Amino acid sequence: MARGVTQSVKEESVEEKFLDFFRLSPEIQRCRGLTIVDIGGSTGQLAAYLAGRGAGFVWCVEPDPELADQARETLARHDNARAVQALGQEVRDIIVRADRVILHEVMQHVDRPLELLREVHDLLTPGGLAFVMFTPWGSPYGADTRDLLPVPWLHLLYPKSVLAEMRSSKGGWHSRDLGATGLYKLGVGKFLALVQQAGLEIVQLQLLPAWRQRWMTQLPVLRELGSARLGAVLMNGT
Repeated sequence: MARGVTQSVKEESVEEKFLDFFRLSPEIQRCRGLTIVDIGGSTGQLAAYLAGRGAGFVWCVEPDPELADQARETLARHDNARAVQALGQEVRDIIVRADRVILHEVMQHVDRPLELLREVHDLLTPGGLAFVMFTPWGSPYGADTRDLLPVPWLHLLYPKSVLAEMRSSKGGWHSRDLGATGLYKLGVGKFLALVQQAGLEIVQLQLLPAWRQRWMTQLPVLRELGSARLGAVLMNGT
């Protein structure tokens, strides 16, 4: 009884944490028998959840060595899941093919987003789906500095070097390179253009509006500022 209660609490915690992501498409959780790759899977929480829902096999790909170690611990009790520390072509070499790819809050932390999307295309089986969600640069707190700059859009007024100093100083180190802090300027329009260049098809696009003001996501210019998060379902149509 106690184990069942504990498992229920863990599942509820995951469902709450990834609520917006799960709302993007029911296909995310319809994973029975499928091979899934969670790129940038952090500590493996989402991978473990999907493994527990009957996925054929779940790969948690995490380039950070410390997070990858934590993911291995998280997935240790799942025979149908594995965490690997890998990047780029290494992922293809290890996994070869996947039915589903997950990119949850990853795109804004990638210095070469087109390369990543092309790798996703090559990794997916024909007709395979990729589920993407990230915070665009132009959103109210797009620089991931909500605790440092609590005023919406204030990050857009600062040079990247200053934002980098703010973010790095909080962690106890110093950098004027925003990329060194793991953050890059990826907006809605640029992402959509990169998807097309990568040969992927947009099956579904979801722009979660800031403060539920949906009108802010309707026009190309406004959507860059009014989209708190971008969610997309992509397909390898080749």
